[in-house]
Amino acid sequence: MRTLILILTSVLLLGLAKNPEQNWNERMGKKMITVSINQIPAELDPTKLRLIEHFLLLQLFSQTLVRVDESGELVSYLAKRWEYDAKKKEYIFTLDPDARFSDGTPVTAQDVAWSLSRHFWTGSPSVVANYLKVALANTETIQVNHIHPAFKVINEHTFGIRLKSFYHPFLHVLSMPGFSITKYHNDTFLPVGSGPLKLEKRNEKNKLSFLKNNLFVRSMDLNQVTVLESTGADATKKMFADGLIDLALGVSRGNLNLKTFENTKMAITLSESLAILHAYFNTKGMFNNDDYRSTLSCLMSKAADEFANINPMLERLKSFFPNGVMPMQYYNQNSHCKVISTIPGTVKIMLSQSNFSLEFVEILERILRGNNIKTKITLGKPEEILASIKNKDYDIISFGYVGNFPDPDAFIDLLNTSSPMHAGEFNSKPLFDNLEKSRFESDLELRLSAYTKTFHEFEQKNYFVPLFRLKIPIVYRSELSFPNTKFRYEGELWRIFWKN
Repeated sequence: MRTLILILTSVLLLGLAKNPEQNWNERMGKKMITVSINQIPAELDPTKLRLIEHFLLLQLFSQTLVRVDESGELVSYLAKRWEYDAKKKEYIFTLDPDARFSDGTPVTAQDVAWSLSRHFWTGSPSVVANYLKVALANTETIQVNHIHPAFKVINEHTFGIRLKSFYHPFLHVLSMPGFSITKYHNDTFLPVGSGPLKLEKRNEKNKLSFLKNNLFVRSMDLNQVTVLESTGADATKKMFADGLIDLALGVSRGNLNLKTFENTKMAITLSESLAILHAYFNTKGMFNNDDYRSTLSCLMSKAADEFANINPMLERLKSFFPNGVMPMQYYNQNSHCKVISTIPGTVKIMLSQSNFSLEFVEILERILRGNNIKTKITLGKPEEILASIKNKDYDIISFGYVGNFPDPDAFIDLLNTSSPMHAGEFNSKPLFDNLEKSRFESDLELRLSAYTKTFHEFEQKNYFVPLFRLKIPIVYRSELSFPNTKFRYEGELWRIFWKN
């Protein structure tokens, strides 16, 4: 009798279980989407995030002063308008008086000053602070809970920022998700924003929920976004097959085969992003030798040439900046490759698992072995890459980096020794000293021409090996409409909508 009851119960439960199509149709009807990412952040604090997909989550519940729209144009967001006073070297922003945080309180200039200042507090781990720091009239760090001296609260809805001088990409810098505005709360961060959705109280470690913010002043077509954690391309495919997710962010390019999702209801878009993937030397060891750097640069370039021919997610680059960022004269330089030395010992190479596959490792090992070079190549997870960046326990390291806007200054923090995300170990001070001479040039053509000359000289030193521009794969249900991704990593999630 007990066995019969168990069988009947199992049959009833199976009958009640929803199949994948039912899950998708239910979310579609309720205007909900579920997204997977590789790692759920411990907290969505703009000063503590490092992974690009985490910054994308900020856009769900918070706003920046300005934003880049789908056509690539700078438009108002929290700031209704702005103007630049050339005499005072100051931007004045007028906030939208109708903007409200999701708890109903108005967004004020004090909230803006506090949110931006947090990146400069003593001990702040912010990886975006340098983008803003280079332009500010005052560059010092400040005590916790203090307002940066370059920021000025004029009145409840008017806010000022004093610069060293006019700076061409300044408004683009403010559009970065890392400079999102959140509610002032003494020295404690609260994830309360004024964005399209509001972050629900977290009840599960590997899940985030965002509900529509009815106080958001713009229209959108989503009522809820749920974020789940995935462990790789195979796990993501299973989550799609089981009807658990509609969109995958941060899918590992290293393990992703585009054929994986063929004959499914998934769509894959290779975004035309400004993400770069280069390799950087640690010159504190054997690669202080110019000939060794030149030789390994040549051999890694050969591996990159071969791999780019078989991987559609990669565009081969022969220089630091991707196409479209610098003037044509920058890209017209002649590059010569010549193996001029044997390399002793074992070369320790750390590659990002998110971007490189075993296939690339095999190609690289074959080419280096053919030149009698011994290697120890590691495919590192994101946390291992971050640890290596900090500990400098490599000879060469390579990981992806996203330029947030089409200007050279969107990329060069990667080379700055003061940056938490500094790649490689070499003296970049002469590079930044030279760039500083033309950084604030008001004539954009002259500015970029000077940058071109400086980088041509820098690239001759072989401190890095130019490899690829990344075409970031975005995997999603074909019934979803996903915004244009040109000049950004991925389109804003709140702009997604179901077609039917």
